[in-house]
Amino acid sequence: MAPVPHRNGPTSNLRTSALICGLAPDGQLNFRLAGTALCALHGRELKGSAFSSLWLADGVRNAGRTGASVATGSTPAVLSLDCLSQGGRVVQAEMMLLPITGPSGLNDRLIGLLSLFDPPYWIGHEPVVGFSSTGIRFLDQARD
Repeated sequence: MAPVPHRNGPTSNLRTSALICGLAPDGQLNFRLAGTALCALHGRELKGSAFSSLWLADGVRNAGRTGASVATGSTPAVLSLDCLSQGGRVVQAEMMLLPITGPSGLNDRLIGLLSLFDPPYWIGHEPVVGFSSTGIRFLDQARD
């Protein structure tokens, strides 16, 4: 059996960009955990807020549906994103979403990771006001 990485090992920097969301009784996907880099990117604490609230107004509905589909359907997805800042700047990113089960054993949660392409100097100083999805790829586990 291969050794599991130490918590302060090569994957430790990924934790700051990680997220865990759970389905509420009303079907809304809410943050249970959001890494510090993800919160700093948006300039606010994300725990308890809706997953879809990270998107610009025209993408809120699709973001919520995509997240819920991953959580309940056991199908991982990769989202291509444009991240729009408060000052009108854009940085591209990808978000990977993977289904996980909660304590009940039901498919009602997801774990994810956000990765910015070429993070610009303004990240952390100028909050992102919303994501715009430029592509969604569902990963077909049967094809592997």
